[in-house]
Amino acid sequence: MDTQDTTIQLQKLVQKGKKQGYLTYKEVGKFLPDEATSPEQLDELVVALENAGIELLDKAPVSLTAGPTRDELAKAETELNQLQLEKLPKASDDPIRTYLSQMAEIPLLTRDEEIALAKRIEIARKRYRRSVLTCGHALGATLDTLKRVFRGELPFDRTIKVSLTERLTKEQILARMPHNFATLDRLYKQNKADFATLVSKSANPEEKKLARSRFIGRRHKLVQLIEELSLRSRRVSPLIKELRKFSNRMFAIRERVKEIGDNQALAAEKKDLRRQLHRLITSVQESPEGLESESRSAKNSTRNLRMQSENFPVVTCGWSSRSPKSIVTAV
Repeated sequence: MDTQDTTIQLQKLVQKGKKQGYLTYKEVGKFLPDEATSPEQLDELVVALENAGIELLDKAPVSLTAGPTRDELAKAETELNQLQLEKLPKASDDPIRTYLSQMAEIPLLTRDEEIALAKRIEIARKRYRRSVLTCGHALGATLDTLKRVFRGELPFDRTIKVSLTERLTKEQILARMPHNFATLDRLYKQNKADFATLVSKSANPEEKKLARSRFIGRRHKLVQLIEELSLRSRRVSPLIKELRKFSNRMFAIRERVKEIGDNQALAAEKKDLRRQLHRLITSVQESPEGLESESRSAKNSTRNLRMQSENFPVVTCGWSSRSPKSIVTAV
């Protein structure tokens, strides 16, 4: 499928998602090829779903219809209990035999099932990482971590994920770093200036509108450049707690300012609190409401990633040994 066909297919997928109000992982997985899913194509997909506000579901929601009667539910429960009793393995003093007996009960994955599950995990992981990295503070902290790796202050292998399936080697990543850092520093500095315009009381609405458009566009590019350097997800996860702390502090300051009100005796404290709030907002490049939304999104994405990963059984048909490029690598 060439670039034009891919764009058309993505547009159709987004239109379908808008019409339905959701997309399933199965529907989204069909957009990605089985053998050679490029990071760019995956990123394009995730950004398109994010911009359209389309929710991803495991299954299509069931229409509300008349449910089973009480007698039918009782009968089904009895049959299920009986079936479970029949399938219980016999007690054994040999733990290996018990383990093999239990493993025999797990059905093997077919090639198509394994690839479909790998796609779901990769999509969930990409959405999770973007939900964290779109925050200015997280971007800055991640960039600092990557620079420490380049300077040799942090171990490369424990911080950066090398992916042979994506033909991304250690040498390639190290070669990218200086070029990406230069662009990241420039874009990050420009975004700080535009965010200052967004929170400025003296800027007019038209200036703020233009600054917001530039800010959002650059932020997408910043995340893309960070992702090209393949930072491990476990280096991103701790940032979620930091975002929650910032969010909680912002709302606590707001609440305290509200409590002080027009009390002149506490005017100095109120002024200091407002300065603190302004510094926090400038640091994370988000309003308190925006940061709370980012934190909530990151938390939901973390839960979704964990659910998708847990759905990947240990027992397979051995297709992973052929290393299809869509099979997810360890974080």
